[in-house]
Amino acid sequence: MSAKRKIASCVLLALTILLCVVIFLFSAETAAESSIKSGGLIELIVKLFGVEFTDFIIRKFAHASEFALLGFFSAATVSVYTLDLKKLYTSVVFSVVYAVSDEIHQIFVDGRACQFRDVCIDSAGVLLGTAVVALIFYLYLKKMNKTVDK
Repeated sequence: MSAKRKIASCVLLALTILLCVVIFLFSAETAAESSIKSGGLIELIVKLFGVEFTDFIIRKFAHASEFALLGFFSAATVSVYTLDLKKLYTSVVFSVVYAVSDEIHQIFVDGRACQFRDVCIDSAGVLLGTAVVALIFYLYLKKMNKTVDK
């Protein structure tokens, strides 16, 4: 593995771990703390775009977004490390298992609950993030093969 790929895979792995910590910390917030943050985000969106969303939509969008990022970073780590798109399933499995553990973690937080619906939303985010990486690397590998063929 080249030095550039080693550095890239280390940076991506660090981002993946950092995001896992951030997700854990968000999930460790009580329901009241989380509601305050959601309310602030709703106010910001209304000011910026003039569109009002419910707390439910903001929370579910946040779930999908954070796990889309986790899917993206973990898939990018695998892709850079192995250059094998077929191994992306490992990042999907890791991220979905992390989503399940995140929901289980919330059982122990005041006012929070473990919800299968959230695991499904998180998993959809993971699949989206992984699909973006798969597309980027597919196009990259296709371009590299064309360059080699010329």
